[in-house]
Amino acid sequence: MWGISLSMLLNLLTFLPRTLKDLDDPVGISEIEPLTLRKSYDFIVVGGGASGCVVAARLVETGASVLLLEAGEDGSLITEIPAAVGATLGSQLDWSYLTTPDRRYCRGMQNGQCLWHAGKVLGGGTSINGMLYVRGDREDYDSWDRAGNPGWSWDQVVPYFRKSENQMNKEYSRDFISHGVGGPISVTDMVFKTPLSDEFLRAGQSAGFPVRDLNTGNGPGFTFMQA
Repeated sequence: MWGISLSMLLNLLTFLPRTLKDLDDPVGISEIEPLTLRKSYDFIVVGGGASGCVVAARLVETGASVLLLEAGEDGSLITEIPAAVGATLGSQLDWSYLTTPDRRYCRGMQNGQCLWHAGKVLGGGTSINGMLYVRGDREDYDSWDRAGNPGWSWDQVVPYFRKSENQMNKEYSRDFISHGVGGPISVTDMVFKTPLSDEFLRAGQSAGFPVRDLNTGNGPGFTFMQA
């Protein structure tokens, strides 16, 4: 019943933009354009994704002049609706990369390639990921550091996660090592959960997996996602 209702709601929300094939301006929202362009800037930030927007904002706070360049568009009301994420995937708001064919994965996909979504829009992937807050695993960051990218280990990036975060889950907010309060990005639990969500967590526990906060760099587990 819940699945049918959610599917119907998603179809209603995305009917018009899918019909018009215009997710960037479905309700007449004007494009974001600078009032004036300067002859020179202190900094030029290439890419208005999640990182680029933060870098540009931090530089502006210092009083510097900044030009932020983005190959994509400025988004729409559709990118503000988590349940409408399906309408953005594979659209002009998505780079729609394909993975390299490999017999070890994507074996059921055409040409052995999976679609690898990446936001071609202000906000980057954060604009087309359903607003989920997922940091990733400690080992991913540590492997980047070992590969010759100093400053990218988990322990080195966590302070920046804390600085940007406004964690609204009271239990998580007491974890001062992993989470921050008062930052520009509010992170909270999902308000709506279906009964099936609880069953998924119980299934994970019965299989021996812990139910825990997955944004602390730990390994596999189950949890209610935050956004």
